[in-house]
Amino acid sequence: MPNPLVDIDDRFSDTGVPAKRNYLETVKGRPDVVCGLSGSNAARITDCATRNTNAGVNKAIWEGSKYGQGGEGDWKLVTLYKASAAEGDPCSGGIASGCYEVWRDERTGLTWSDSHTNNGNNYNWFQAAGYSAATDTSAVTSYDGSPGAGYQPAVPISVCADATAIACLNGIATYQNPDGTNGTTDERPAKGDLTGLSRGWRLPTRSDWSLAEANGVRMVLPNMDTRFWSMSSLSRFRSRAWFFEDELGSFGTDTRDILYLVRCVGR
Repeated sequence: MPNPLVDIDDRFSDTGVPAKRNYLETVKGRPDVVCGLSGSNAARITDCATRNTNAGVNKAIWEGSKYGQGGEGDWKLVTLYKASAAEGDPCSGGIASGCYEVWRDERTGLTWSDSHTNNGNNYNWFQAAGYSAATDTSAVTSYDGSPGAGYQPAVPISVCADATAIACLNGIATYQNPDGTNGTTDERPAKGDLTGLSRGWRLPTRSDWSLAEANGVRMVLPNMDTRFWSMSSLSRFRSRAWFFEDELGSFGTDTRDILYLVRCVGR
């Protein structure tokens, strides 16, 4: 049932004071046991539900159909990952403690990674989307992704799409993922070191973000209070792309060279 004190679009109470609306953080508490390190996604979800249930409270599920204020859906924890940790080990404190959460939106079936931060430096759109071109495209896009433009290193970065899967794309022989080899932080834990996704990882579109917002993404995922790139371009101004604004659950655009955080989606 809608509660007039919290049935609002952003995070402000009647007194104008910002208030968290993340149910897991304010009521249940976030999951705090490493889980879902192997097997199919279904097996990982079952393992996380088992290990993160205490006194009848399952912290590995957010029941938007029950707790949501606007017709949200359910989300399930696929893995809580920490490097060198074993299933059943305690893990709390979020990214600052090396604890990464990967969740699945049960309505869309999309699996959402934790936040990719580039060790606090963030990524421009070209790196987030993995786009680079062997020739100068600035006459078309205003901001091109060729190595000489400075928006990609000499060996281009692809944060989401696996580098081996996009080799030779747009005439670029070799891509790299942020895995510690190119001077950035290791981003594999943010995906839960999850392998076996049939369609792999990619940068979410604006439509992906819109559906996730309708389903309650801000109510469940950790590390959401910032801006995240989408892969979608602004049609009127090719130099700009859309980002998701967490604080209001809305969208804006910025030039592709601006540095924002990244989340990846997969199946």
